[in-house]
Amino acid sequence: MISRLLVFGILYLAMFLGWVGVGLFMLLAPTRFIRFVHDNVGGLAESRPRVATGVLVRVIGAGFIAFAIRFAFRAAEMLR
Repeated sequence: MISRLLVFGILYLAMFLGWVGVGLFMLLAPTRFIRFVHDNVGGLAESRPRVATGVLVRVIGAGFIAFAIRFAFRAAEMLR
């Protein structure tokens, strides 16, 4: 049987990889991310994204990565 600690470790790893993956996608391809959000949710304009929108998406992506790093440090602190 899988120990509870291993289950929580796998869960935290999946959450960390998700935050980092989305953050990198937003940082490296902001235009594709905007189109992806528009196609799936319809939340952003269909026209070509402006430079300011791309910068905003990159800033939010950097925030996701910063949150993931903080999340990893907090998870490591819990295991001590």
